[in-house]
Amino acid sequence: LRTADQGQARALEALAEHIRTQAGISDLAVNAPLDPQAKYMSGLAMGVEVFVPVDQERTRLEIARLEKSMAQTRKDLEKVDKKLNSQGFLDKAPADVVDKEKAKQAALAADIGKLEERLAMLRGA
Repeated sequence: LRTADQGQARALEALAEHIRTQAGISDLAVNAPLDPQAKYMSGLAMGVEVFVPVDQERTRLEIARLEKSMAQTRKDLEKVDKKLNSQGFLDKAPADVVDKEKAKQAALAADIGKLEERLAMLRGA
């Protein structure tokens, strides 16, 4: 598990035994370095990245899943960019709506960065 939020990291560490038991796993690390030689399946939930070591077939499937997710995230970002680049939208939309779209834009851009990082890791780049 990896998170930039130190409070979240402490909570995950405190719950590590419970998580291991519920997930049926023997090993769980919070913010530990990843083995650069290993391949990982990954996910993102509430600011926590989850990495699970996988074999070659699972790696191929995970790359396909991440590529699909990347395509959808890029499509979503294009929609938001189009809105925010529209003077008509900026002129007519309330400030809170514009701010919400800007936050969505930043979150989508961050997600794309994380997806690119995961794909590079799986591809061994």
